[in-house]
Amino acid sequence: MFKKNNKPMIGATVFYYDTDYKRETAEKVLAILKKHNMFPSELIFAGKLTNNKYEKINGQAEELFSFAYSAKDVLEIDVANDKYGTDYWRVLWGLTYLKNNRIVGAKAFFPWNTLTIHSAYDRLKDKEKYESFINCVKDLIKALNPFYASIDDVGNKNILLNNAIEQYFVPERIQTIYWGNYFGEAHCEKYGFEKIMRLPDVAVEQVGNGIYFSLTESVFDFSSKEVRTKRKAIAKYLQ
Repeated sequence: MFKKNNKPMIGATVFYYDTDYKRETAEKVLAILKKHNMFPSELIFAGKLTNNKYEKINGQAEELFSFAYSAKDVLEIDVANDKYGTDYWRVLWGLTYLKNNRIVGAKAFFPWNTLTIHSAYDRLKDKEKYESFINCVKDLIKALNPFYASIDDVGNKNILLNNAIEQYFVPERIQTIYWGNYFGEAHCEKYGFEKIMRLPDVAVEQVGNGIYFSLTESVFDFSSKEVRTKRKAIAKYLQ
């Protein structure tokens, strides 16, 4: 693992299905990460391809990143810039469907993949980098057609999930409302596309085949009284 990093982080996770694991998918994601200055990386982990450790790769990171996605025995791709300062970012790609189809200790079958991006608070205090981070999530949504995605403070995400009925992610329903939320086609059908588009007092937009909404203008408001109030109101509205 990377060195212990206690800096506060904003995290976004995209949940999607894939049964083919084609290089083209990784290449699309790679182009998006490069566009938003979250690649190239200084460190990369790609299972057996990096001897099950984090390696510094010079000039081969793009090829390794794309090949690792299609390699049948690579279950995780992890890249970061290895700077534990103001510009720290990290990308974690969990490839669970067909490759690694059970979570140890969980009774449920988890057949989805997750793509998570983390960024240090200090990095996102720069307006341009903040907007790029949010747009990176939206671009990944368009590329991967996920069924769900979320954005929030990393620690707060854990707290919210721990307070849910199930303390692990389930895809069938909305367990909690985060600062930033994306509902894919299945959730839009279940809760009503037009109803979601009419969510009160939040910024709502169609992104890809679903709907994205955020509770306030800034993700740094994630624990404010306003956000806590909106979170409860939206959960009630969607019942």
